[in-house]
Amino acid sequence: MPMVARGFNHYIKKSTNGCWHWTGMISTIGYGYASVNRSPKLAHRLAYEQHHGITLEPRGHPDHRQVDHLCHNRSKSCPGGPECLHRRCVNPAHLALVTAAENTEASARTPAHQNRHKTHCKNGHEFTPENTRIRNRPGGGRQCKRCQAINCTRRRRELRADT
Repeated sequence: MPMVARGFNHYIKKSTNGCWHWTGMISTIGYGYASVNRSPKLAHRLAYEQHHGITLEPRGHPDHRQVDHLCHNRSKSCPGGPECLHRRCVNPAHLALVTAAENTEASARTPAHQNRHKTHCKNGHEFTPENTRIRNRPGGGRQCKRCQAINCTRRRRELRADT
């Protein structure tokens, strides 16, 4: 792999399973970071860009794509989360460019994947188009309109009782 950033290859430790683990700076959620022109960048995105000779669009751009760790999707023994060593893998052969939805779908052990497949809210109300509000903010998610209405009514009653 050619040099991507000064010393990039110095921070790679190749393992017997084919993963190239990033040994440099690691974020609190387990992803490797490299510094490019004094600016932090996800190490696996940087490795993908260099290998494929492209520059990926940033989050928020209509053409933004995520770099998925295929090695994680194949490993049934890995629980995921910040301790997941697959998040540190920078082997271009283990990385694929995907949409956020594709990445969520491929990661069956993540809360986002599990929530996406729920048919009812925590109080048992069905997620239907009429009863579901899609949150338009980072992280997205769904909200049960029935629960929202119940909570709003409860809060109003509490406020009236306090006066």
